[in-house]
Amino acid sequence: MFSQSKSPLFFPLLPALAGLALSVWNLADAGSVPCPTAGCSIQSAFTIGGVSLWWPGALLFALLAVCALAGQRRAGRALAGLALLGDLPLLLLMLFSLPCFVCMLAALCIALTFVAFKETEISAFGRRPSTPGPALLLVWSFLFVATTGLLLRGTVSPWAIAAPNGQPGVSVYFSFDCAACRKLIFSMAPDTARNNVAWYPVAENADNATAALAMEKALQNGLTVADALREARAATPSSAWQKLAPAWWSMQIRLWINRSHVLLSGHDTLPMVQFHGVPSALLERPRPQPSPAGAPQEDLPFLNIDSAGACTGDTPAGQDCFSSDNEPIKTPQTPDMQQHAE
Repeated sequence: MFSQSKSPLFFPLLPALAGLALSVWNLADAGSVPCPTAGCSIQSAFTIGGVSLWWPGALLFALLAVCALAGQRRAGRALAGLALLGDLPLLLLMLFSLPCFVCMLAALCIALTFVAFKETEISAFGRRPSTPGPALLLVWSFLFVATTGLLLRGTVSPWAIAAPNGQPGVSVYFSFDCAACRKLIFSMAPDTARNNVAWYPVAENADNATAALAMEKALQNGLTVADALREARAATPSSAWQKLAPAWWSMQIRLWINRSHVLLSGHDTLPMVQFHGVPSALLERPRPQPSPAGAPQEDLPFLNIDSAGACTGDTPAGQDCFSSDNEPIKTPQTPDMQQHAE
């Protein structure tokens, strides 16, 4: 049944040993394994019956290494093929959740070992084995490439035009053409906007890159977020030649990345406000107001979630947005902002 070799098969031995070392490293000290993706924390905490998947992984790679050292081509290829088949649902799991960089390295070691065993069998017998290996490898490759694309997408972080030195309490995605966004920025205390909020501009039209460049320069000159926004809205649109500059395209790409994060949230709505933690206003209930007998008391009577000011991708540029109760959202007017607010 098994084809014997007088010497070890070093070609499949190398990826098998690499996978074994990776598995042992994760079992010994998972925290020290470099992994740039958020999916690593999810996969590292995943166990079956309290047993980490790195234990069967270590056993698998150890058996593959033994087959390579013993020259067992067919046994090694069959075992690697079964491992490749079992890796398909794990790749699907990462494809629909978050990819794990270290897990994908282990999957790559399995695929390389399978290919190496298959190639050594071809060189030994002069023919390809009659197994569904090519189809299996094709399906695995498709899932692996798709997951790799998702992994690369996850490593691209949104860009903040202004953010506090430490961890922000709030992240706000805004547009220069969104009236609700302007109202939020102009109504916020300058110290709060500077010390507690990370601001992420979003591209909605071709002139937003020019506005973002003007706002970035104003912030570097020490202006507040609100004053920098006024400078951005007063900026002269770039000419066709100015839009060929590397700085303009660099800013445009960053705005597109921020826009993609808004779209991935499932709602094309601005501003998109993300709280990191629970604001104290949601924890400190005001003095309860008298209610009619038998009427239920709302948990948060001061928070009207049903009426939220927002602009969507369907809002025409230059027009006011509407709240959910169909009232137009006007940017607050003060003498110093009358010129640029609208």
